[in-house]
This record gives sequence, C-alpha cells and structure tokens, in this order.
Amino acid sequence: MGVLEPLLPELVAARLRAITLVAFVWDVVRYLGVTLITGSAAVGVRASDGSIPPVLVTVIALIVVAALYAWVFVGLHRRRRWARVVGTVFAGVSLVASAIQVADLFTSDALYGATAILTLAIDVAFLLTAWLPPRPTRPTRAPAV
Repeated sequence: MGVLEPLLPELVAARLRAITLVAFVWDVVRYLGVTLITGSAAVGVRASDGSIPPVLVTVIALIVVAALYAWVFVGLHRRRRWARVVGTVFAGVSLVASAIQVADLFTSDALYGATAILTLAIDVAFLLTAWLPPRPTRPTRAPAV
C-alpha cells in the first residue's frame, strides 16, 4: 500500500460500504433468526453429542464473520482497491453457496432457501457495483423562466 496506490472512486467506495453494511445486518438477522426458529445452528456446525448449544455456535460464527466484514468495510472506507477484491471473493463464495441453498426451497428447509434469495440479490448488487463503471450523472436542466 504505497503512497502512489490509486484509490477507489469515492462514489463506488460509498456504495460498496452501504452494500457491505446491508449484507452484514442481513447475515446477522438471517442466521440468528434461522437458529432461533429451527433450533439448529444456521452455519452447519454441530457438536455430535449436543454439548454446544446451536445459538452459541451461530454467535461464534457471526463474530468471525463480523471481523471479516469489518476488515472489508474499513478497507472500503479508506478507498483501498484490495478491499473491493476481497469483498468480491467473499460475495462470489456467498453467491455460490446461496445459489445452492435456494434448492432448499424445494427439498428440506424452505425457510433457509427463502432467505438465500435475498442473499443472492445482495451478492449480485455488490459484484455489479464493484466492477461495473458508475453511470455518469445527468446534467440538470435550468428551470424554465
């Protein structure tokens, strides 16, 4: 990260920060909600003897996820290009996982599959915002006299 490193455009960085924040809040609501409604850990990690409560497993996973989101968010706040790349990797992995989870609508867990649809939308929004050039602003017209 040298002094001459080009920074992300402010508009792109601001939009990516907003999407990152929405994605984090959605993950917290989604995983805690699924855990509380279904009674099983939403992250797929379970103790074989049932000694670890599912809510605790989900909370620990969310702490790790929060640290990763914070890392990307701070990088985007500083307009670093690496944060866009790391966010893209995370969004890509989440996109693939969510696409697979959508199949749960028709198989085992319809609630989890339904929540994956919004996750897909958030991931696509991040990827499009990160890599498509921003649209130019429209010139404003002078008011008619």
